[in-house]
Amino acid sequence: MKLKLSLLIFTIFILLFSTSTVFALTVDEIMNKMEETAPDFTTQKTISEMILIDKDGKEETREMIMFSQKGEDEKTSTLMRFLSPKSVKGVTLLNIDDGEKIYLYMPAYNKPRRIASSSKGDEFMGTGLSYEDM
Repeated sequence: MKLKLSLLIFTIFILLFSTSTVFALTVDEIMNKMEETAPDFTTQKTISEMILIDKDGKEETREMIMFSQKGEDEKTSTLMRFLSPKSVKGVTLLNIDDGEKIYLYMPAYNKPRRIASSSKGDEFMGTGLSYEDM
């Protein structure tokens, strides 16, 4: 009887802790799963929401629109523009040829700026993602 009870407790313990790690995906794992399940495309338009949660648990939702186009060389160019909230509305990221060239447009400066190769790994607008990830 004690063996059965111990086995039951052990099984419950394993199930509880193994399922909690299933839902704790990293950003890279999420991006890889998205790429695996995304349909093959020539052009694509996506409207999405990004929910950012800071260390205090405060949430901020950002809405964006993305246009993507795959060239004959299979390289993808993407234009991503924030639609809301007002603090980031109009900020636009242009990623050309799978990140070979990346430009950032900020309405406050009214002109695009090229992101240097050395800065492509830097965090993009407090999202936890880099310019390359976007």
